[in-house]
Amino acid sequence: MSKKSTDIDALVGKDQLELTIGGKTYYVKDVPLELFLQTASEEEQTQDPKLLHRQLAQLFGVDVDELTHIGFRSAALAIREIRDWLFEESGIPIEGAGSDESANP
Repeated sequence: MSKKSTDIDALVGKDQLELTIGGKTYYVKDVPLELFLQTASEEEQTQDPKLLHRQLAQLFGVDVDELTHIGFRSAALAIREIRDWLFEESGIPIEGAGSDESANP
């Protein structure tokens, strides 16, 4: 009987997404499930215009005030890039995985 062994911690530990936004480079290695499950509908974004910035701050490990110079469209594009990277790297098709509405500028 054959046995396959894969160390997911080692795979994730090596992989990261590099994003340059507002002239500064940030690295995303993984996304906490709680943050991934947060979706921002247009209504939620209208009620909390800093929602995308808060998500990015959590992903980048910085204070949200460090991202206040980032425009809304840039923040939305960054969130979309992170989502796409997660699915591409894991081999899961993006179709049906969620809506582009939350991050489509």
